[in-house]
Amino acid sequence: MWGVIGTFVRIMSAMGLDSTTIVECRIFGAMLMLVAGLLIYDQRLLKIKVKDIWIFAGAGLLCTAFLNTCYNIAINELSLSLAAILLCTAPFYVILLAKVFFGEKITFRKIETMCLAFCGCVLVCGIFDQGSAFSFRGILIGILAGISYALFSIFARVAINKGYHTLTITTWSFICASLGLAIFTNWGQLAALVTAAPLSVGGPAVFTCPDWFGSPLHLIYRGPEIY
Repeated sequence: MWGVIGTFVRIMSAMGLDSTTIVECRIFGAMLMLVAGLLIYDQRLLKIKVKDIWIFAGAGLLCTAFLNTCYNIAINELSLSLAAILLCTAPFYVILLAKVFFGEKITFRKIETMCLAFCGCVLVCGIFDQGSAFSFRGILIGILAGISYALFSIFARVAINKGYHTLTITTWSFICASLGLAIFTNWGQLAALVTAAPLSVGGPAVFTCPDWFGSPLHLIYRGPEIY
C-alpha cells in the first residue's frame, strides 16, 4: 500500500501543496471514514480512557503525522523506490526498540529474516537503476520516516496490552494526528485549490486514504507480538 502513495503525493505536490498539507488531507479523510465506520459498526470501539490518551497522542503525532510528513518529503527528494526502501528499514528499529522497552530478545533468526526481507525489497525495487535520485537530506528524512514507523509498533503494543482493539488504536491515532497537523496546514491554499478544482485535489486524497487501512490490518496480522 505504501508504494501507491508516491504517485498521488507527487501529483498533489505539483499542485503546490506542501508536505504537511498533503498529509493532513489524507489523515483527515481517513479519520472521517474510520469514525463513520465505527459509529455504524460498533460505537464502543471509540471509547478510550482519559489516562491512556498519551498512547494515542504519541502514536498519532510522533508516528502517524511525523512518519507521513517525512515520507512525503522523501518521495519528493528521492526516487519512489528508494523512499519506500528506507521506510522498509522500520523492522530493524522495531527489534531494537522492543529490546529496550519490552526486553524482547534479539535472536539470530530475527536479524536473518529482516536482512533477507530487506535485500529482497532492494532487488525488486531496482533502486540502483540509472537515473535514480539521491540526496543526503532525502536519505536522512527517509530514515527518520522508518524510525517513526517503528515507533508506531511500540505505542500499538502498549495499547494492545491495555486491551484496546486495533481499530480503536488506528482511529484515535488518526484523530490525534489530524488535530496536531491542523496547526501547520495551509488551509487557505487548500481551500483555493479545492474551490478551483475539487476533483483534482479530492481524487488523489481519496485514493491515498485506503493506505491508512493497512495500519489496522498490519496490527491484526501481527497481533500483540512485535516481530
